[in-house]
Amino acid sequence: ALPIYQIMISKYCKDHKVDCALTLLNNMIRCNIKPAVHTYTVLIAALFEENRLRQVNQLFNMMLDNGLVPDHVLFFTLVKNHPKGSELLLALDVVQAIARNGCHRDISTFSTSTSLKHTRDIMDELEQVLEEISEINLSFGETAFSIYMIALCYGGKLDDALPCIDRMVSHGFLPLLSAYNSLIKCLYQEGLVEDAKYLVDIMQDHGLVPDIGTFLIMVHEHCKRGDFLSAFDLLDEMEERGLKQDVSV
Repeated sequence: ALPIYQIMISKYCKDHKVDCALTLLNNMIRCNIKPAVHTYTVLIAALFEENRLRQVNQLFNMMLDNGLVPDHVLFFTLVKNHPKGSELLLALDVVQAIARNGCHRDISTFSTSTSLKHTRDIMDELEQVLEEISEINLSFGETAFSIYMIALCYGGKLDDALPCIDRMVSHGFLPLLSAYNSLIKCLYQEGLVEDAKYLVDIMQDHGLVPDIGTFLIMVHEHCKRGDFLSAFDLLDEMEERGLKQDVSV
């Protein structure tokens, strides 16, 4: 039943019939069918498109109250629609939810995002929660650290984002592809093109293959700089890898 509901909710959201999708969600809950994180992510993205921000917050809180563990895809959906400058506060809320719902950690001893005003205090609190998650669960640690990296990149804090790779390796895991993509984009935007290319090589050495999102970032940044030769070289590389070029590229 869950896959059918998810397909129908995704279709309603794609067709801009968000209220129909929300009705289906309520039906699922009434029938004791637990929605997945992906279900909420699709709905939240659709609500953002319609600028229904109050309902976004309600839905996000409802998801957390139901014990679901947020993932990096949901965080990416949230952070790209949140006001600039709120990335780390949002990351703290999501990472604490991972600690509570995923690792069953009592977070009442942690500082809340509303009580912290200075960036360094927020980062210190995030890193404390990250360390605790990493000691309890490898998978959740990988997700939580990747969320932190994405938040730092979106906030333009490249110098703090780069050391996260070494810290993750020391814990025995690596950034998710979305975290690498965010870091690659950040390096390009800072004009560190060669460093971005080197990071792609490191990523591949760690067994992660660049996806369409990785190439889209690189093609876009080269085009912004008028370096069309490099952009076309990337298109050739995509073809060699068997990646289909879409309209955005």
